[in-house]
Amino acid sequence: MVHGRFYAFHLARALIARGHDVRVLTNYPGWAAERFGIPASRVKSFVTHAIASRIHDRTLSRLHMSLGQPALHKAFGSWAARNVREDADLIHIFSGVAEETLIRFKGRASPRIQVARGSAHIRSQLELLAEEEKRAGVTIDKPYPWIVAREEREYELAHEIVVLSTFAHRTMAERPPLKRKTVLLLAGVDVARFRPEARTLADRLTRIERGDRLRVLTVGSFSFRKGALDIAAVAKQLHDRADFRFVGDLVRETRALRQKCAGLIEFIPRVPEFQLTTHYSWGDIFLFPTIEDGFAVVVAQAQASGLPVVSTPHCGGPDLITPGMNGQIVPIRSPEVIVDTLLAWDRDRALLKRMMEAKCETLIARDWSSMAIDLEDRFAACAVGMAAASGNEMNPRVLPPCTAN
Repeated sequence: MVHGRFYAFHLARALIARGHDVRVLTNYPGWAAERFGIPASRVKSFVTHAIASRIHDRTLSRLHMSLGQPALHKAFGSWAARNVREDADLIHIFSGVAEETLIRFKGRASPRIQVARGSAHIRSQLELLAEEEKRAGVTIDKPYPWIVAREEREYELAHEIVVLSTFAHRTMAERPPLKRKTVLLLAGVDVARFRPEARTLADRLTRIERGDRLRVLTVGSFSFRKGALDIAAVAKQLHDRADFRFVGDLVRETRALRQKCAGLIEFIPRVPEFQLTTHYSWGDIFLFPTIEDGFAVVVAQAQASGLPVVSTPHCGGPDLITPGMNGQIVPIRSPEVIVDTLLAWDRDRALLKRMMEAKCETLIARDWSSMAIDLEDRFAACAVGMAAASGNEMNPRVLPPCTAN
């Protein structure tokens, strides 16, 4: 149950491939879901919500954005709660639209309800972004009080809270009431789609051996949350040593910053996910200095594309990157450390080439099927616990207890 797409379509496709009876409740129309491998017959759509959301976001200014959002979240949540099957075994519903479903099934052990939180705990997210707002000196997009309150009610009611990185898990576990119900379920990537061709890898290594200017790529949203200030600072310092390209959403809050970066960074508006491989093929290094992210699937995509990654601890970077082997973890808000890292790699082309070659030989193997298997295991562990509590006999394979993190 998802108000959009997020990673839900990838996970649903993997679960369907493994033989599960999956039904996706979303505001995407069925024909659009089919583009991501989800049969339209498995999709129930609230298309009116998608249209209303699009009109809302395009017509209201940033200062008035919150006017319609509470109603839109409640509308989707109420629709989803009405349309979920009574005989469902597991509900995987995204935070922000889960409250109505949680209330409908409150006090019942079945169906088991997982609230999927794609970012850090919402209060941790708010604190980090409030700090970044002061640093940027402009109003930035951050959680409003109404969504903070709504999500915290959802956390309390959920059987489990699913997060996608050790960073996000830590922000939940720091709060004792949530520690035992928070589950780490690392996301995946479409390995086959992003695995580079042999020619792409050969061309990249040739450029490195020749001493060509480094190509530094970032994909995502050019926002202060994603480290736009640091990307700009690094590009300013290294514009004579490297080429910088940004692909993704160009949000209003960074318009002035983008103007200052004219000539330093090549900005390319968002392209469909299926077309990103062209840009990953262009790059030599992937830079993602995010301030806060629940996972950052673009880091996994870059790794699957064979790129060494420079990222921060505030995403799934530490779960994917082995420093010195396939990239580097740098503190948030540390452009000087990023500059030093890129300069070191620029000077030591042999090291950079070794990282690229090692990455090519050990491309990330965690795909969406791996995430689906982990979800199966988690549900099976909980089923064992519930059966034991009720005195029913079961003979499943041995799994961690349901309260394991």
